[in-house]
Amino acid sequence: MTTGIRFSYRLLRFYTNSHAEYRDNKEHDRVMIIGAGSAGQALIKEMINSKKIHTQVVCIIDDNPNKNGCVLEGIPVVGNRYDIPKMVGKYEVNRIIYAIPTVRGEDRKEILNICQDTGCRLQTVPGVYQLAAVLFAACSKDDSSSSRP
Repeated sequence: MTTGIRFSYRLLRFYTNSHAEYRDNKEHDRVMIIGAGSAGQALIKEMINSKKIHTQVVCIIDDNPNKNGCVLEGIPVVGNRYDIPKMVGKYEVNRIIYAIPTVRGEDRKEILNICQDTGCRLQTVPGVYQLAAVLFAACSKDDSSSSRP
């Protein structure tokens, strides 16, 4: 469990550090986070604590009815996937970050389609398998370049 949390934190740190074009923008994006799980919470913490990321997380969407009305890191969970268009208008959101790395393909597609229909800039937090593939490729490249003939 602890290893998973540490890995998730590093994953989200990698993700936020790899988007320099958004960090250099001095205007604050108004961000909606999709997913109130551990990935969403770690992402929100990073966005709140980083001085290099110019964003304001304004609301969270999660399909778990038990989380609706809760507050996560000071940000309210305001509804489920079907509330996304209404909450984009209510909170004046211009950027949506999908932070559910593990979800069924059909659900992911439906949620991302709803997000795209809002006209907001859309980003997704990569899944662990995607990050592992990138790290494996980087390690393989380093190993092959350091071998001697």
